[in-house]
Amino acid sequence: MRTRITGNQCSTAMRLTLILVASWTIVCSTSHAAAISPTGRAFTEAEELFRRDPRWLGADAALSIPLADGRTVWLFGDTFIAKSSAHVRSESEMVRNTGPWSSPIVVYRPPESDGPRPFVYAAKAHPELAGPHAADLVVTYATNSFDFWDLFARQGACSLYWPRFVLVPVGE
Repeated sequence: MRTRITGNQCSTAMRLTLILVASWTIVCSTSHAAAISPTGRAFTEAEELFRRDPRWLGADAALSIPLADGRTVWLFGDTFIAKSSAHVRSESEMVRNTGPWSSPIVVYRPPESDGPRPFVYAAKAHPELAGPHAADLVVTYATNSFDFWDLFARQGACSLYWPRFVLVPVGE
């Protein structure tokens, strides 16, 4: 069941959002904010963990899932696996996560997909978030419109460009 936001709730939500954005802009524009902003660095120690096995020659689309016993499962997209002792990509096999698969099963259809100019994208699983049941997987997605100005219309400001959360039961 989805809760509908009424016009008054939307106006209040829009005002609060504008206040938060304005406050954040003021805070971030001070020199103090610049002094405490984090600076990233290459994390080569972590990268080295994935170069231990010479047969594994790289992959994309990494996802990690912490397990209850303290271990972590790493899942990757397309992956190069060496097929010879040369351990080079030109003599490797690419294991693809693109199939062949069983037929797709729709576990959720975003209602925004039925809008006049739907743009529903960026679905991501969040195994680190707990649902009401241990076997629930929390998934988010984003909503937008192919008409940029829909974001600024009253209805669009209430319903577009907000993260959506879905619970998917994946086991007992």
